[in-house]
Amino acid sequence: MQVTPAILKFKGPHKETATEFITVTNDTDGLLAFKVKTTAPKFYCVRPNAAVLEKGEKMDVLIISQGLPEEPTAPFKCKDKFLIEGVPVSKVVENKEVSENWAKLVQLQGQGGVDSKKIRVAFLVGETYTAKELETRKEKAALLSSKSTGSTPKPSVVSSPIEAPKTSASQQVKNEIEASNAKVAALNEKLDSNESSPVSSGSGSPTAVKPASGSSSFVTFAALTVVLAVLLKYFGYF
Repeated sequence: MQVTPAILKFKGPHKETATEFITVTNDTDGLLAFKVKTTAPKFYCVRPNAAVLEKGEKMDVLIISQGLPEEPTAPFKCKDKFLIEGVPVSKVVENKEVSENWAKLVQLQGQGGVDSKKIRVAFLVGETYTAKELETRKEKAALLSSKSTGSTPKPSVVSSPIEAPKTSASQQVKNEIEASNAKVAALNEKLDSNESSPVSSGSGSPTAVKPASGSSSFVTFAALTVVLAVLLKYFGYF
């Protein structure tokens, strides 16, 4: 197991939170589980604090300091340390399982089977992060956080004018058929109205007009003709 860097260096302002990373590499011939420990667990946020690596795989671990109570002055020496332990495992498991069962994994291998690396911490007095360094760390931290939670980060969105959604060909045909059906329904209603309207006879009493022969068949034929015309137009026959 390889771990870099040997010294975790945080730049100022030190009263604010700061983000750095350590990289764990599995240089063994099999699966390797690792766990990150620190002498100041309440002062640092570690993500992920445990995981399993495939042969040759490397992983960045996010380390966030919570900020010092006041700005340090030179010479300032931090006593905080990190310990990264690694043990071989037989299968890949979730990070949470590695962390919860770490004592059992170590017990199975024995102390002789545990590889360990120590990292010192330094707070650089008089040095501050540049805007580019802060942005790079922010993006990297967001990516690591999304991986640890199993979610996928959303891609960047470029602003562009909003266009009205285009109507698909199938939707256009559907709209035309509905419009045709509405016209046929209106024609049918008009014919029904004419058929049921009373007509005065010579004697002064209303006489119902009998429906014209074949009017119902005409309406049905008209509806079919309109629908057929729409379909033929859609498939490009005219």
